Amino acid sequence: ADDETYRLMITTVGKEEGQFFTSEELLNFPCGELQTIDQLWVTHSKGKYGFSVQKEIYLSCGGVADGRYHDKAYDKFGDTVAWRENNSWQFEMDWDGGGPRGHLPVLRGDVDDMGGVGWSNGGVSSLASRLVDCSR
Repeated sequence: ADDETYRLMITTVGKEEGQFFTSEELLNFPCGELQTIDQLWVTHSKGKYGFSVQKEIYLSCGGVADGRYHDKAYDKFGDTVAWRENNSWQFEMDWDGGGPRGHLPVLRGDVDDMGGVGWSNGGVSSLASRLVDCSR
């Protein structure tokens, strides 16, 4: 499901698999598609996973839905969703659904060194911001 989510999202912004999201693309991701993808995650995980679940957790960790990287909030978020262990980013996912609430989706392959946005540098905040905007 995580790979399919990435594929659908990257196609929606007009890119090919293996390419990365920019902050701008996530901040302007089409609301209908984002809400549909999120609802599929939330429904099929019985409320355990999804972007809206991650948004709620991120905001409860002191995050701000502004598309920027907030290191303390993101570290706390990573600890909460088990993406960090002993102050180190792990991203060893439990693909069988055993991870904590908010553990998925991860959108593996969304981090690069050339300005692409991944969950480690503002992606969670960008999608949280977009979900807030889409619910207005």
